[in-house]
This record gives sequence, C-alpha cells and structure tokens, in this order.
Amino acid sequence: MIKHEKYSLTQRDKKVLKATIDEFITLNQPVGSKFLKEQYTFRFSPATIRNILSKLESYNLLTHIYTSSGRTPTNQGYRYYVDKFDSKFSSHLIHVYNNHFKKLESLSSNVDLLMESTATLLSKITKLFGLVMLSGIEKSVLINIELIHIYSERILVILALKSGLIKNIVLNLKCDIKKKEINKITELLNEKLLGLTLNEINESIKGRLKESDIYHHEIVQILIEHPSINETKEEQPVIYTSNIHELLKQPEFQEASVIRQTLEALDSEQFQSCFTPFIDDDNGFTLIGDEHEFDLMDHCSIVSSPFRGEQLMGQLAIVGPTRIPYHQIKKTLNYLAEVISCVC
Repeated sequence: MIKHEKYSLTQRDKKVLKATIDEFITLNQPVGSKFLKEQYTFRFSPATIRNILSKLESYNLLTHIYTSSGRTPTNQGYRYYVDKFDSKFSSHLIHVYNNHFKKLESLSSNVDLLMESTATLLSKITKLFGLVMLSGIEKSVLINIELIHIYSERILVILALKSGLIKNIVLNLKCDIKKKEINKITELLNEKLLGLTLNEINESIKGRLKESDIYHHEIVQILIEHPSINETKEEQPVIYTSNIHELLKQPEFQEASVIRQTLEALDSEQFQSCFTPFIDDDNGFTLIGDEHEFDLMDHCSIVSSPFRGEQLMGQLAIVGPTRIPYHQIKKTLNYLAEVISCVC
C-alpha cells in the first residue's frame, strides 16, 4: 500500500484534492480550476487552484489527458482519498435501505436464498456488481448426512450444516451398490459424525469409522479420501454474486473490449484470488485498480465489509470501476453487514 507520509500536502491542497475527486466521481468529467472556483467557496484564486492541481499532479495523485484539460484522479489519488477523507451519509438513504433490508430478515431460514438476495440487493443499491463471500465453512457443525443413489455407480452425499448450508459430494463407484448397504452406511455415518465440525471430521473420520464393519466398504473409502472431506482445513470461500447488468450500465463499461475483459475476469478462478488473502480482515478491504495484482481487473475496484453472525461469517463486497463513491459504498456495506450479522 502507498505511504501517504511522502506527500507534503497543506490543508488547502487537501481541500482541492477532495473537491476534485468528489466532482469527478459525480460527473465523470475532468475537473478544472475554473469549475472548482465556481462550485466551492475557496478563498483563493483560480490561478492558485491551478498551481495546487499541478502540485497534486506532480505527486501522481491527479493526472490529465490534454494540456488544457481538467484533472482526473489516479489510482494513488483514489487511495489517498479513501484513506484520508470521509463523506457524509444521508439519513434518507438509511430509511430507503431499511425497506429493502426487512425483506432479507424473512429469508434467514434459507441461507442460499438469503445470500443470493443480499448480493442482488447490493447490486441494486450501488448500481455495481454485488457479491457475498462466506468463510469459515470448515467450522460449521454437521447436523445430518444423507446418501442418495443417483445412478447405478454414483452416490450423492448430502451434508446438512447447522449454519443452514448444504454441501453436496458426488462419489463415483466401480460397481453397483444395493439400497440396503446405502441405508446401513447412512445410519452409521450419522451415528459417528453428527455434531462435529467439518474440521473435526477431517481430522478424525478414519479413527471414528475404523472399527466399524463398513470401514472397508467402497463408499466409505472413497468418501474418506474425497477432497471435500480430506481437505477442509482451508476451505475456499463460498461466493454468491449478483448478475452483471447494473455494472454494465456504468460509463466505463460501454466499450466491447472492456465488457469482454470484465466478463472474462469475473468468470476467472483468479478473480477469487484478488480478495482471498483479505477474507478474514476484521475491517473489510478496499482494493483500487492494480492493487489486487490481477491484470484483467486493473480497471476495477473492490470494496468489502465483514459480517459475523451466530452461524456464518464472511464479507459483503462490490466490484465497480475505480470511479465510485467509496465512502458512501463503504457505509452502505457496513450497514448491510450489521443486518446480515443479525439474521444469520
């Protein structure tokens, strides 16, 4: 991250920088000294504002396309803006959000629907791409196991967790299995594993089943060695996303090449790696432009806020262009995270 101490900015410099970025976020147009003088009650001349803008550009906080054009923020400028400034949050927005959030409370019994609806609501409110990341799944407690014979040589194992999540595992067998055997294995698995977390199952499943008469059965052996059981110590986050329609309405996403790049990025496995290192961050995270080191996403920012309920925890996040109202979005995420923490 950038060390802001290297910038020798006066209070006057900071006011001009914040005003420039505020206006660019709102208007999506380069901001000039004359415009700033007209819109703000600065007690200094347009010439002084021009000098300040030049100074801010020398620090790579602002840039410009043409010699006579106004300024636009750089990624470093946005980073300074996020870290050093704040913005007021309209109480009217809180009232509007409450109408939406009450609907989420009614979905608390269905985790998948709750998280999908939350991602969609985030997108609707922010006009960006919304997502919910659930972490700590390996700490979820198992409350039921069901084995379903879906094909002659295939078994579907359904793990129901106390958090409300359902985990499905498909086992490919070498021979057909009788229903009586499946029922017997299901009964024993429930007897031995219920009440344990996925981590505890990972660590002790062999010992718990070893003395049983079904230990060497093909289903049990394949289940024990299956990655979903055998590698749960560091479960990848479970991710729920909105559709991309709202994001593609943003001016930055009107060119076909940018749309293709964005769609490719969001569909890539590497997209998840952008935020996985920050998934347990207690304060959430803001990644601007190339800060996440994923080239396909260097035209985007990701902002998140953590939530922690009785059964589930994770991050709410949005993906958008670098030109977004960071402070308002962060406060929206924080507010919604409080709601989700109460209902899950």
